[in-house]
Amino acid sequence: MGSSLRTVWLILGLLLIILGEAGLRLVLTARDWLLERPLTEHQGAELTIEKWMRTGADAHQGAKWARDYYREFLAIRPLLFIGHPYVYRRHSPHRGRYINTDHKGRRATWNPPLSDSPVAKPRG
Repeated sequence: MGSSLRTVWLILGLLLIILGEAGLRLVLTARDWLLERPLTEHQGAELTIEKWMRTGADAHQGAKWARDYYREFLAIRPLLFIGHPYVYRRHSPHRGRYINTDHKGRRATWNPPLSDSPVAKPRG
């Protein structure tokens, strides 16, 4: 009688543990599935920008333009690179506030206009 009672008690205990574990896994998985909604494209972009702002914090030191630059970069990223031999990739043509590339995929930079008068005339 004692050994059969002990066997029944062990079986009930193991069954309770197994059912409890399975039930908790089911409840927690269902909760995660119901609460985790996919991020919108805007939310995903903002999370990426936040990550870049944290990792590049020393580089731009809280500059106000950095967030706008990252937004522009993310907006054109799918169209950014065109494959070319020898140089691997070039940028696609783009004209924006912070990122400008010409039709050959080279970065277009601003150069100040040349003045007619030299800054300092050499004496001679």
